[in-house]
Amino acid sequence: MIIVMTTTATEEDVQRVVQRLQRDGLDAQINRGAERVVLGVIGTGFPGDYQEHIEMLPEVESVTRITKPYKLCSREFKQ
Repeated sequence: MIIVMTTTATEEDVQRVVQRLQRDGLDAQINRGAERVVLGVIGTGFPGDYQEHIEMLPEVESVTRITKPYKLCSREFKQ
């Protein structure tokens, strides 16, 4: 999962999201760009509505899932 913070997000906002992820048993890789911060979420087993919960946090611009929920039984994984 990729979390993109807004351009106005402060360090406190970023740490609040990271703490929420850690509280949920996940970890984050913080990537600081010239204009915004992008968090790469490390972990598996996201609940179906987890993306919406993270999108509601202050200063979160967007959340994108990068893996499919049923990848182990997909034809891409097993042909």
